[in-house]
Amino acid sequence: MLHEESVIDSVASVYDGEVILDLPVPEPTMDEIMLCRGYCSENTCGNYGISCTCPPKCGTVEHCLEHLRVYEKAMLIRKRYYLDLSNMEKVEECSNDLETICRNIHVSLCGNGIRNLALTGGPCRYCAECSGVSGSECRFPNLRIGSISTYGIMIDDYLRDNGIESEDVEGAVMLYALIMYDRKEE
Repeated sequence: MLHEESVIDSVASVYDGEVILDLPVPEPTMDEIMLCRGYCSENTCGNYGISCTCPPKCGTVEHCLEHLRVYEKAMLIRKRYYLDLSNMEKVEECSNDLETICRNIHVSLCGNGIRNLALTGGPCRYCAECSGVSGSECRFPNLRIGSISTYGIMIDDYLRDNGIESEDVEGAVMLYALIMYDRKEE
């Protein structure tokens, strides 16, 4: 069992923004993950079939559901960004920023011996070109950040189920990341 101090110290060493610890791990249903995978297959973001963290390269539905079950706790990272949602360059910049925060927390947790699964919205953006484009495996599996949608997590439902309110602020968007941690005995 982990000492909560180790988790808090790991997060605090790389990020001083809003983090909610000790949340339950999401438990998406088969219907939810299939719905999310259906959205992914529409390929509106252009990453379906080419990103190592997006379907179908991310693993089977069963693999993703089982992967979530080995963790006991989750943390939510949320950050508000002020931007015009029609400015896609700025939206991408904000998404990259949250992913970097999430990756820094992931690496810090790993460095303290805390196994974790880090997820944000959309595909991993670590490499300029994902190795999945050429059909290869991920070059940096220890640094990649998975997609919340790939795991069938309906973030709005998860927030509501855990009593977390999203404040609407004009001209701003709140972005979320989830990190599952504290691996169970196998």
